[in-house]
Amino acid sequence: EGDPGALPAPAALPTAPDATTAAAATSAGTTAAAATAAAATPPVSQPRPIVVADPKPATPVELKPRESEAAAAAPARTVQHTVVEGDSLYAIALEYDTTVDAITTLNGITSDTILHLGDTLLIPQPDE
Repeated sequence: EGDPGALPAPAALPTAPDATTAAAATSAGTTAAAATAAAATPPVSQPRPIVVADPKPATPVELKPRESEAAAAAPARTVQHTVVEGDSLYAIALEYDTTVDAITTLNGITSDTILHLGDTLLIPQPDE
């Protein structure tokens, strides 16, 4: 009838074997300490390797303009540009002296569209 908030008494610690027990265990090919340690030590499990699946490469998609937008905004001349590493819509627009809006409208994409290596874009060219 102790205090309900009191902690339980600690478990008794194992005591060291006396000389007689140790001598008997030694004659049997092991020491009492080794036997006690082996019994008290849980087996160590080997860590499981972490397996990470290889990411699937992105499949290049040829970007095609939507028919209605392309016909309505089709410039007199266009050139094709194949996306290479480092390209962005802005960099492509600067390279061809046009705007991101003109490229996105002609190709039926938005400025948020992710470009992939090998994608083909139509680039509007100024009338001469």
